[in-house]
Amino acid sequence: MCYANAAAQGPKAKRWLDYAILVLLIPAVTMFAGVLFALRRRDREMAGAELADPGGKVSPRVPANDSRARFASGASPASL
Repeated sequence: MCYANAAAQGPKAKRWLDYAILVLLIPAVTMFAGVLFALRRRDREMAGAELADPGGKVSPRVPANDSRARFASGASPASL
């Protein structure tokens, strides 16, 4: 029924119907791309967390040359 109504319109109305379809596709495609982006980002973060600590706990990242962090973790200056 919608096709019959659209086919009965003039060429100008058909062109505007095509534009309307494109305009309605923009939000749907944007939301789809946003969900895919969020899932991909979440997957990368989870993979990075597994690589950082395979035991399941994520440890904070501390630079190797930060002596305060080494001493705070229980290491004494003599053991370094």
